[in-house]
Amino acid sequence: MSYKIEIRSSPQKFAVEYRDGNKESPILVGYAARFNSESEVLGRSPTPWREMLMPGCFTRCLNENPDIRALYSHDTSQVIGRTRAGTLKLTQDDMGLRCEIHLPNTQVARDLVENINLGNIDGMSFAFLPDYESIRWSQKQGYNLRTIHEIARFEEVSVVAFPAYVDATVEARELPDFKRQESEGAPISQLLRRRVEIQQTINYHVYQT
Repeated sequence: MSYKIEIRSSPQKFAVEYRDGNKESPILVGYAARFNSESEVLGRSPTPWREMLMPGCFTRCLNENPDIRALYSHDTSQVIGRTRAGTLKLTQDDMGLRCEIHLPNTQVARDLVENINLGNIDGMSFAFLPDYESIRWSQKQGYNLRTIHEIARFEEVSVVAFPAYVDATVEARELPDFKRQESEGAPISQLLRRRVEIQQTINYHVYQT
């Protein structure tokens, strides 16, 4: 089967820095992902399960020098950094995937800095494709734990207002009927569709494990 990109988001404290006192060039510094930290519950059927990224899981991707964008809220029309342009720097350390985003002088970036300084926005997220051969499952008290040892493909990092999976308990039988709703004229967010497709992929692999 063709695998779909997965998205992980969580509250990740980051800071706005100004190098050499230059107030015109803000830099966002933080972590898009943390190692050895269990996620919120990502699914509940047939058994509740969580996920954890293992140290070094981004090594292969970063060694391939991918051209990664930094976005606001996973919106490809709101690019705030890019590795090829040198405005996004990604490094892997003992804690996780560290980001430095040299923000452009755009309205989106200026609004983002204001919202971060006010405490309105404090989340970071990344989109990825895991190496499914590297995934290991273990049983914990009351739930299963999915550990990812290697990321196969890395798509983008995003600054987000809230996690994509605040309550990611969707089961396959409960997913919206997009075709029926669209035929009835109900507007369906492209991002919502993407998130539900991701959850379908996750559920599929859980059931097959």
